[in-house]
Amino acid sequence: MKYKLFAVPKDAMKRCSRGFALITIAFSCAAVAQIAPGQRDQRAVDVLKAMDAQLEAMQNFVVETESYRDAVYDGATIISNPSRSTVTVERGASLHALTNDGESIKEIYFHDGGLTVFDKQNSFYAKADVPKVLKNGLLFALDNLDIETPLIDLLVVDSLNSFASDIDAVVYLTNKAPIRGVDCHHILISGPQVELQLFIQEGDQPLPRRSVMTFKAALGNPRQEVLMDWRELEEINASVFQFKPPSGAREIEFATAGQTEGE
Repeated sequence: MKYKLFAVPKDAMKRCSRGFALITIAFSCAAVAQIAPGQRDQRAVDVLKAMDAQLEAMQNFVVETESYRDAVYDGATIISNPSRSTVTVERGASLHALTNDGESIKEIYFHDGGLTVFDKQNSFYAKADVPKVLKNGLLFALDNLDIETPLIDLLVVDSLNSFASDIDAVVYLTNKAPIRGVDCHHILISGPQVELQLFIQEGDQPLPRRSVMTFKAALGNPRQEVLMDWRELEEINASVFQFKPPSGAREIEFATAGQTEGE
């Protein structure tokens, strides 16, 4: 039996989110001047690079997220679907992600060159070999297996290339956008089909606290918002990243697979 888990639409989301599910478009600052295609505000670029450096330096950490993803209901009405994720990372090596959307619970394990995806509600799981380097494994799983890991764009630590093409504008809006009591830099990445807003903590820990993605070409301009809380750890028990099938769970195959590359 073959079953596609965590299928990812590869259209408008592909460029501005390879997994990064995030959004909100009510500007918290003054009106923005006209944006030119390909515009690059140096301050925005500097903040994104600082965020990348901060994430790269973090070795062991947990990210708790709340996500709200719009969907079209009954052909016209936009509704918001909430979900929560916990992503635990040992930098460069291992990852465990648990996502609960109220109807299903799914888990992703990356460890020692192996990927496992577990569907708790249906009690089945699938395994595949992937590159051992975590960044390469995450991208391999997305490109070859349609497995989208929560926050993948942040975890691969290459924000400009992940979020913006040459024609997308990268605009700095303000450094006083309050997210859960923390002042944040507010950055807009605007393209023809997708707009992404990032709220990155001000100060010496430039961590992303909120993201909002708007799909301008889709019916109703649906959005996806993610709120993030980050916590560094001294160490993580290796068992967190090791999948042990529960009694009665069935192993199945992924619908698609490719040859492992990038080790």
